[in-house]
Amino acid sequence: MNLSNFMMFRRKAVDAVRHGKPLFDSRFTMFFCEDELCWQIHKVGWKTYLGDTFVYHMGSFSMNQLNSNYLGRLSLQDRVIYHAIVLGPIRALIFRSAYKLYHHLDS
Repeated sequence: MNLSNFMMFRRKAVDAVRHGKPLFDSRFTMFFCEDELCWQIHKVGWKTYLGDTFVYHMGSFSMNQLNSNYLGRLSLQDRVIYHAIVLGPIRALIFRSAYKLYHHLDS
């Protein structure tokens, strides 16, 4: 069983940042798309809240089908994209380099 999330938005908040485009940014493969959407909504002045309600995935069938190294690469790739959007490309490059160095030294 994995902890998951769910989100609720006012239509006006989503329309303010997506302008009729898809809800989630297509540059993301699996991770951080929700974070990026919340950041965009917050950036244009809407308030975002983190509640205390939890949703549980029973079984995690899809995730269990994927190799953990592959998931790690997807997570890193999406995290770098998120950092590039939020912090800028230079900070994203620094993050990626530091992440790879840390994991290289850790192995």
